[in-house]
Amino acid sequence: MRQVFVATNLVEAHLVKDHLVSFGIKAVIHGEILVGAVGELPADTYPTVWVVDNDDAERARSLVHGIVAEPSATQLFPDPWICAECGESNDAPFTECWRCGYHRVK
Repeated sequence: MRQVFVATNLVEAHLVKDHLVSFGIKAVIHGEILVGAVGELPADTYPTVWVVDNDDAERARSLVHGIVAEPSATQLFPDPWICAECGESNDAPFTECWRCGYHRVK
């Protein structure tokens, strides 16, 4: 078993694990029950994602890098925007207009 990712929280750990599983890589999370003690225990108590098969480690790291390195919609579009199709005002994180479905492009 090899560690492929150190998460900052349980949600992030589960998202990464589920992403790997969707590509057929068996993965587990270690340290889930220690999350409540972060701040009281040493700094290495964050949840970690491990692959079961050592041969999957490099592929898993590549897949993890692909999702972690991608900027979020909020980073790409930090400000509210007006839909070019229907003129509706949309909040920053939305990449599609809530009224007409127009896809925002950068």
